[in-house]
Amino acid sequence: KATPLSIKTQDSIKTWVVDAYGEPRAGVAFAQGKGSVHFRDIEQDKWEKLTEFNLYKDDGFQPYALTLDGTFYVTARADKDKTALYRYDIANRKIYPDPVVTLKDYDFDGSLIYDAEKKRVVGVRYEADAEDTLWLDKEMKEYQSKIDSLLPGTINQIYFGRSSKAPFF
Repeated sequence: KATPLSIKTQDSIKTWVVDAYGEPRAGVAFAQGKGSVHFRDIEQDKWEKLTEFNLYKDDGFQPYALTLDGTFYVTARADKDKTALYRYDIANRKIYPDPVVTLKDYDFDGSLIYDAEKKRVVGVRYEADAEDTLWLDKEMKEYQSKIDSLLPGTINQIYFGRSSKAPFF
């Protein structure tokens, strides 16, 4: 059964990001040519406007994900031609300058890969001219390299299983 959200912000939020527990944590409102990004401090149950931007100048960002470790991921152009995936510093209200994933000829379109056992994001699967994976975790990067060397000329993807007895396939 769907439960209506009662969110108290000054703006009408149109897109949402929920955390791992299904709690609304970030959203974007659009009105009169402007966009605004809002973030909910879960401890204070308070919504704050992080930024406001001109929709036609493309100088804003879109909330992407909030992970269990508190990392807030966003997508943005950041004065570039294509969108990339970045981490966002909530306390200082700024995008970290180095992107997590940037693609030369494509806007970022992908998903985070979360390892439940390690309790953190270990990689990013993304679409460019083909689907690919950027491993942030050294161990996963080594597994991928080994598999690729054993199966050259193929696209080899590692997926995480639901059981610790079969952690990935």
